[in-house]
Amino acid sequence: MEQLGGLGGLRVRDRLNPARMDKDILRILDLVVEIRHVWEQAVDGGAYPGRTGSNGRGTGFSDLKPVESAVFAPTQRQLRDTAREATTLVGEALERLELAGDVLHRGLFRSDPEVLARFLEKRRAATQR
Repeated sequence: MEQLGGLGGLRVRDRLNPARMDKDILRILDLVVEIRHVWEQAVDGGAYPGRTGSNGRGTGFSDLKPVESAVFAPTQRQLRDTAREATTLVGEALERLELAGDVLHRGLFRSDPEVLARFLEKRRAATQR
């Protein structure tokens, strides 16, 4: 079994590899910068109409391939929709990263000797009754 389902292609043998974790964290940081830049372009393109040489006035029909032009020129609404979808996905990714931090925190918290001693004291008190 090379990959685990639901972990986005994370290989079983790589889970506890510090070098792999460093690569993944650096990739996440690179994606954050790249996504922010592209997201801003999509928001700007969706908020303001594109500039034309005719200043918004009609110039007649001169497009030889109107279908191709329409396909390769997204509308403002499409750009806004993609920016909204990306925002939702970034929020979900943030929740996943926060969950990972919480899991690590709980794991380290359980290994704290003081916490373990308090748990054992409460357990002894509960079992002696």
